Amino acid sequence: MNHIKPVLTIIMFFCVSALSAQNYTNDAILIQQKKATAVIKASGIHEKKKEATLMAIKSAFDTYFNYGIEGLNDGKPALNDSGAAHTYIERFFDDKSGKYMSFVANYEEDKNPARLPNKQYKASVKMEIYVNALLKDMEKNGARTKTAAEKTTEEIKIDVAQPTIMVVLYKQQDRSYREILRDTKYVDYRTAIARVQDAFIQKGYDIKDVMAVLEATEKSMLFESNSSVESMDAQLINNSGADVYVTVDAGYNTNNAGSIGSIALVAYERASGKLLASKHSTTPRYQKAVYADLYRIAIGLIVDDFLKDMTTNYAKKADVGNTFVLRISTGSDSATDLNTVVSSQGLPLSDVMRLWLRKNALNGRFHVQGSTRDLIIFDEIQVASKADAGYFIDANDFALDVFSYIQNDLGISCDKRVDGNTIYITIND
Repeated sequence: MNHIKPVLTIIMFFCVSALSAQNYTNDAILIQQKKATAVIKASGIHEKKKEATLMAIKSAFDTYFNYGIEGLNDGKPALNDSGAAHTYIERFFDDKSGKYMSFVANYEEDKNPARLPNKQYKASVKMEIYVNALLKDMEKNGARTKTAAEKTTEEIKIDVAQPTIMVVLYKQQDRSYREILRDTKYVDYRTAIARVQDAFIQKGYDIKDVMAVLEATEKSMLFESNSSVESMDAQLINNSGADVYVTVDAGYNTNNAGSIGSIALVAYERASGKLLASKHSTTPRYQKAVYADLYRIAIGLIVDDFLKDMTTNYAKKADVGNTFVLRISTGSDSATDLNTVVSSQGLPLSDVMRLWLRKNALNGRFHVQGSTRDLIIFDEIQVASKADAGYFIDANDFALDVFSYIQNDLGISCDKRVDGNTIYITIND
């Protein structure tokens, strides 16, 4: 009998613990968000009537930590899935310390908790929590990492190298970048580009001059055998080496009352084509003004907000990783194609590469744009922005990993080429 009692005690303790965990209803909703606090409504269940209210308070925090509350933290869980987070939760909900109550500004409890069929009580509570202080406490204890939107520019620079930018004109389908940049009749558009570049440089961003890129692209097209595959406009963007390209649509209007200028800026991540920022402004009407000054004024009205949006969205790479494009194709003399079964894997090469990316892309995130016997295009591959050693990972680093896997692990001869964030692998065997 002496051996049986401890066993029964353990079993009973486990059942009570499991039951308590189940009493987190996780039905918390945001009622109001204030400057430093948030008002939340939640419910809790407990076999003791007095404890049901405290369980409702705990349930609100548990929902915020592990499941997210719509309207707070983009509806995402506030805690990381890490050992530090698990330790934090244990200490946070410890009844002896009562730490969780220190983040409750006030609460209104249900005076008459409902009696459930299982004889337990369900109480609801409306509570105001110090959400900003709670976030800081989680960060201090290593249980949470700030999102890109919450970081300062200086914090972002630590996590993600700032993008280089190329400024180009918004163009209609019947005009090419070369025509706009070379033809004298588009001089006012080129002036708009110059004004935008100046504004970005003054804010500390690195700029790829579009005229220099155009000249280099024109020269490269004379020597590249595949120059007909991509248009001049596509080559201009892809060969720039810029991380982001910004299109500028500018114009002005003059009448007897004076002149007004307008400008629209749109930023795209070059590798993925994702929209990063978009702003438009129109100046007041001036009696005496030239279009160059109008463009400068119009840009000044939106440049700070535009760059903030662009930088924040680009900095989400710290959360979701870098975006790379991978194109694997067969050479003209290659006997191996994407349908060839790799003997060591027993699968076609295209499937072998998909499985490899599942393991090596950040959280296995990638997208296949298209696949044929001779070409497969992964147009979005998410890769961690930093290596474990602390250095930034760029396309050259990831290209080397892909090359090493195909050449050394699979034993298939190949070449690699990196153009910005696009990686080209050519199978030679």
